[in-house]
Amino acid sequence: MLRQLGFFLFLIIAVKGYAQSSVVPNSVPQTITFAQPPVKTYGDVNFNLAASSSNASIQLTYSSDNASVATVDNTGNVHITGAGNCTITVSQPENATYSAANPVSHTLTVNQAVLIVRPENKRIFYADPLPLFTFTYTGFVNGDDASVFTKSPIGATPATSASNVGFYPITASGAEAKNYDIKYNTGVLTINKITLVITAKDADRPYGQPNPPLQFSYSGFVNGDNSTSFDVQPTASTTAGVFSDPGTYPITVSGVESLNYTPVYVAGTLTVTKADQQITFAALPPRAVGDADFSLTAMASSGLPVTFTSSDPNTAEIINGNQVKILLAGTVNITATQAGNVDYNTASATRVLVINPPGITIPNTFTPNNDGINDTWNIMGLEADATAVVNIYNRFGASVFQSRGYPSPWTGYHKGKRLPAGVYFYVISINNNAKRLSGNVTIVY
Repeated sequence: MLRQLGFFLFLIIAVKGYAQSSVVPNSVPQTITFAQPPVKTYGDVNFNLAASSSNASIQLTYSSDNASVATVDNTGNVHITGAGNCTITVSQPENATYSAANPVSHTLTVNQAVLIVRPENKRIFYADPLPLFTFTYTGFVNGDDASVFTKSPIGATPATSASNVGFYPITASGAEAKNYDIKYNTGVLTINKITLVITAKDADRPYGQPNPPLQFSYSGFVNGDNSTSFDVQPTASTTAGVFSDPGTYPITVSGVESLNYTPVYVAGTLTVTKADQQITFAALPPRAVGDADFSLTAMASSGLPVTFTSSDPNTAEIINGNQVKILLAGTVNITATQAGNVDYNTASATRVLVINPPGITIPNTFTPNNDGINDTWNIMGLEADATAVVNIYNRFGASVFQSRGYPSPWTGYHKGKRLPAGVYFYVISINNNAKRLSGNVTIVY
């Protein structure tokens, strides 16, 4: 009936997802059916819009107003190119039979893809500078990589080069990329102990003495640390005891506990040397030819046995190990010796034995202090020899007394002045110089 009237009637009925074509004279209207596309995420696979028309003889056409979000081909396949929104329009042209369909448009929403940025775990040693932080990424799509960031992630940690050994979080922030919703995980910075070399210092001591304090040296402290930073201090020990034989013994170190250091121990050496020993051997009083054999007494501080020797066995002979047999007048050195052993060094002490001719006794000391006791150097038996010559010298070799015969004992004076206490050397010739006696006399006050 409408054709017959020749009127043009345009009816546009807009219903969501549905449009009816305009009606032109002598044409058939077309209606497009196009549902709202679902929300997509960047990286989703291509999908088809599934639009349809009441007339399948004329191909539908598709368009996107934002190719940076999505493109659509002539078959309705949509390819997502980025996050954001775009309007997709479906239209159908007219022909001789059908009028053009009213276009149908819908908004396609493409969400950002989730990208997880995780700092890579790092390891350093105590006092090292912080490392360069790097990251791993989970969630890149479409062949993307870190080059898509408009701002790269930044790593951070509360640790510093002075931080103690332990575990510290590495956090990330600041990354930006158009098509990604960036989430962050946490990495771990591990600060490991460093090596500290602890060396026992070498030491020595003689046999029989306690070990000296054992000390250490250190190599490897950083950050101004020293041994006070230890939780437990080192200790040193050695296998040597007070009476260990001379030789070398290891000094070992152990026991350090430290938060920031791994100790490496280097042993030292304790050297035990032979000990010195002292000989106690009293001065020998003058003797005379004809005196009985007498015993010698000497003692080594080690407690080891002492042997005796005579410098002139023809004048005084050692018999029975520790007895002196007087043979001739003269002066003899008697030496007490301890030969040492694995633990002790050799030691000796020498004493002078003056052997007077028969009947002459020469004292080796007197005390000229005018107390009436031993005030003069009385030589018993010499007063009868008028040929005797007595000479006394000081330690510099200067004569301090001379007498032919010995009618008056020496008083310890020289040129009217009392001589100082000390040791003086005498030479006495007797029997017309047939024999000479020499030795030491000591003035004591």
